Amino acid sequence: MTSIRKFLLVILLCGSALAYCPLDHLFIGCNEDAIPGTADDMKLFVHSLHKYRNSENFGERFYTLSVSGMDPQNFIINQPGFDEINDGSQYDHPLKDPNRSLSGVRNVDYQIMVQCLDISENFRVTNLTGTIVLDEPGDFFNHSAQPDTHIHLWYVWRSTQPYVQPDELLWVTYQLYDAKGKYSDSEPFSIAFVKAPPAGDLAMDGYVDGLDIERFGYYWLMQGASQDNDYYERTDINKDGSVDFYDFAMLAQNWMTIAN
Repeated sequence: MTSIRKFLLVILLCGSALAYCPLDHLFIGCNEDAIPGTADDMKLFVHSLHKYRNSENFGERFYTLSVSGMDPQNFIINQPGFDEINDGSQYDHPLKDPNRSLSGVRNVDYQIMVQCLDISENFRVTNLTGTIVLDEPGDFFNHSAQPDTHIHLWYVWRSTQPYVQPDELLWVTYQLYDAKGKYSDSEPFSIAFVKAPPAGDLAMDGYVDGLDIERFGYYWLMQGASQDNDYYERTDINKDGSVDFYDFAMLAQNWMTIAN
């Protein structure tokens, strides 16, 4: 099936009231603990329940790229996209939660920007029409200004030769911020492609170094790591629900490791 046919099938599925969109999405919300009156009430976060849900290598939690039917030098996947936890539409979603929902009118009371903090070389993120293009740090798009909260994105790696697949770790790191200032910035979050990063590569830049220690320290001794928060951006390396000495030992074991 060509990429265009796959896309048309997705559009039909996503437009149906009988089923949720089959593709993965990162869900934008606030008040991550869902408890009113706590410190994170006005802080943006991304719910990651559908992150890597459709990965062919789910246990490793990364996405595999496939050659494009339109250009044999482009290797692509059209997930994950972005959506709001509660977009106010008539079609319900299991993640919708009024305690975690953004309040007000989109693009009026808040403007949620999806900003690229880091991205692999020769890698880009775009939508089908090309009105969204992220291919270098600092690029961003206004999610709140899109006609629908339910945004599909394509992740594209350009090969130097036709049909030559990437064999290195590829990644993109995002952060959400509100241009209106109503909500505070989210924590950075990353997505892996082609292969899993080394255990302890929390910044997902292909190395295990001081930057990863900084990320690790932020989540130190935190409980509640799960698939919903991508195990605190992979800081809970052994996936036991907490960030502790066991995880630090696994990071230390890979100190100065380079992804290959």
